[in-house]
Amino acid sequence: MNATVGHTCDPSPTSSWRPWAAAFVACGSNGDAEVTPIESDDATAVEPTDAPAQDPSDESAPGPLAVDEVPEDLAEVDVDLAQRIVDELDAATGALADQVAADGGFSSEAAEVHLRSIYTARSAAETRTIWEEVLLPGMPDDPGAPVSRVTEVVGSSGACVVVEAKRDYSALGAGDDLAERTWTLALTPTGDGPNERNVTVWLIDTEAAAVDVDVPCLAEETTDA
Repeated sequence: MNATVGHTCDPSPTSSWRPWAAAFVACGSNGDAEVTPIESDDATAVEPTDAPAQDPSDESAPGPLAVDEVPEDLAEVDVDLAQRIVDELDAATGALADQVAADGGFSSEAAEVHLRSIYTARSAAETRTIWEEVLLPGMPDDPGAPVSRVTEVVGSSGACVVVEAKRDYSALGAGDDLAERTWTLALTPTGDGPNERNVTVWLIDTEAAAVDVDVPCLAEETTDA
């Protein structure tokens, strides 16, 4: 190499220069030698880059609403959510039937509180009368819960969601008159739940073993939920 003309060199390993650059510069101390400067061998700096943007399709989709949640728009309640709500209300109704059967009616305050944890005040009064006149005379000592299968969400307002459901009330002593009927249920999110009697925030405002019935809450524009 040209840098070694005239003498040899042994650059000190303790030089403060970078190892490769120091070898060339030290050998250039001979005045006759032509020193060719070299570039630093430092790695070329790499500009930082932003992390790749997350594909919107990779974001987790929101989960289904729980029975103790109220959507901002009640029109968001679909058959799946309505079914889960009605399942819980059916279970609560079965527990109420157990208590009413044990008490022989709605004589206890506990039975009345339980009734109002499932139904709105207006609907609770109607339901109590129907149970006393129709169900209690034939109610078994160990009644079960009604079983409902929601078939359609037929309407909603700011106050309630109306669904149609096939219901089986035979476990509470209902006769054949109610068998295989499609019921209309209006569900309103105005309950005090969730609690031990009703794990949802929904109450039944209309319960009729028929379709195309008048549903008062559909005319209401607001909800207290």
